[in-house]
Amino acid sequence: MTRSAKFWIFTTLAIAMAGATSLHAADFVETDKDHFCPEDTRLVSLSYANQHRNTICNKLEDWAELRIAGGGSLSGAANNCVILSRDSRKLLGSLCVKSQDYSTIRGVLLAGKFRSQSELNKMSGEDWRAALIIELANRTRESNDYLKTLSNEELAGAGELLLYHGLAGRFTPADIAKMYVEDMRQAVIIDLIVQTGMSAERLKSMSDLELIDLFRKG
Repeated sequence: MTRSAKFWIFTTLAIAMAGATSLHAADFVETDKDHFCPEDTRLVSLSYANQHRNTICNKLEDWAELRIAGGGSLSGAANNCVILSRDSRKLLGSLCVKSQDYSTIRGVLLAGKFRSQSELNKMSGEDWRAALIIELANRTRESNDYLKTLSNEELAGAGELLLYHGLAGRFTPADIAKMYVEDMRQAVIIDLIVQTGMSAERLKSMSDLELIDLFRKG
């Protein structure tokens, strides 16, 4: 097997936070350069590597030693599939995974100071998603089960609504704890009608992220 880019398509069982499980199909790419991933891919996170250690390791060359995110590494079966959170050596390749857009979720976690930059760097996109679900469930009336059904964009939008109300000061944390995502959305629409003069019908047709963007544009 060559050490130029190798593509594997296989199914892994992802153990999500809070005990839930879901099935994910992931496209893994092994490159022949340290700290390098092709377009539309990124280094596999330490958290993801730990969650799927055996499955990934079984797909590697026995003596592989590949870079993962945060300066870490993952080795093949001949080295007991060891995962290091930090590895200062110059490695001969990197392990990458197809990118999904979790950037807005990461942004909400940072803006709300729910997680630090260093904490997020050690987490996978699915970990960011799970972390935001926990924050929303703990701070609003919304349930974990409902929040897990939201797309990444919808979940980030719910997070932005929470941040807006936290900054606007119209509601106390106790008030927000009694609100569903839809309640927070309706309150934002009322504020935007006053600020922009736009109709309720037009505002209701927008996503939560689009509504919050209107505030940012003034």
